[in-house]
Amino acid sequence: NQSYNGKKIYLSIRVLDSEVFTREGDNLYTKVIVNPLVAILGGSIEVPTPYGIKTIKLPAGSNSRDLLKLKGMGISFKKGIGNLFIKLEIASLKLTPSELEKIKSIQLTEPKEGKDWMRLFKKEYETI
Repeated sequence: NQSYNGKKIYLSIRVLDSEVFTREGDNLYTKVIVNPLVAILGGSIEVPTPYGIKTIKLPAGSNSRDLLKLKGMGISFKKGIGNLFIKLEIASLKLTPSELEKIKSIQLTEPKEGKDWMRLFKKEYETI
């Protein structure tokens, strides 16, 4: 307790909402829009942190459901420091006709999860 001329001083601090981060306890959350090719192939992306822009490696096969964690980049409290969670949002691409043809030429296979889901759906639908 410190005083000024024998009187106590009280401070009231108001923290404004951020347009970049949301807070839950000592953890922070943000979102980053990612180029679809970087999400598919992996690569470096820049993410905002309370301490400035940080470049991180994005693993290949990342998607919009992924939540990345940067340990120790949250709010600092007496008990420790929280984490920063980054929600990925995959951007849409504007492709030229020739780029679109190149992508169409790639032989894509349906993921196993999609096949399993479709098999269950057909089985259930056929019993109706």
